[in-house]
Amino acid sequence: MVHVFASLWLSWQDNVSLSTGDGRAVVTGPGSRITWRAVAREIVAAMRRLDSPGEEEQRLADSVLAGGGVQSLARWYHHVDELRRRGLIRRSLHADGRPLATVVPLRRDLGSSAPASSAAASAPDFEHSYVLSRFAYVRREGRELQLESPLAHALVVLHDPRAMALIAALATPMTTKLLAERATEMSPSAVTSLVALLAETRMIDQIGADAAPVQNDQSALNTWEFHDLMFHARSRPGRTDGQFGATYRLPHLSPPRP
Repeated sequence: MVHVFASLWLSWQDNVSLSTGDGRAVVTGPGSRITWRAVAREIVAAMRRLDSPGEEEQRLADSVLAGGGVQSLARWYHHVDELRRRGLIRRSLHADGRPLATVVPLRRDLGSSAPASSAAASAPDFEHSYVLSRFAYVRREGRELQLESPLAHALVVLHDPRAMALIAALATPMTTKLLAERATEMSPSAVTSLVALLAETRMIDQIGADAAPVQNDQSALNTWEFHDLMFHARSRPGRTDGQFGATYRLPHLSPPRP
């Protein structure tokens, strides 16, 4: 199989709309609204291309650069970063002409600690070892498989069996280099980019020289069991977009007989 270079795509989150006029751009989504004044035409044109399925990140950047130069490109990256922090855009990794995985934000504002908007900015070292987080889990939602973790501010939708195979391989610590050698159905750039997305969403942990995960808060996490942290994350806002508490999700069913 001939592999092509992996690419990152950007698209709007569900229920996000863009309105423009009088030099302004207004992005509205669940729990968030951004208004920009005096927005360059090339930036507005790029935002209009974020409707599903979105557009390749590099193509968007190239179009902004061609239309307005370096200053417009810097402003574009600033806007994309703000949209990402507000949870208004998704990022999808594509390889061989089809999507591998999509990062879907959960929390509305990830704050200053949010990861970089580009997978290339946080590309993992080929010599470092990674392992699947003990808090990560895969479940079916409708017709899709989702990788989730109570530690994450996003979930990862798995579109391709190759992505699931890579996650399964990370049940034991493994370097990115070894993963790329074993994942013969994926290009090395696709493997590296997917590992970067999984690392930034805290689905996998980097392994240090002492064979322990490298995390600043690892000592605090040692006292948590999976089910306890899962309940903690699912019973309060900030870590999930799902409902919790008395949701009355079965009003169409008759109450059980005593």
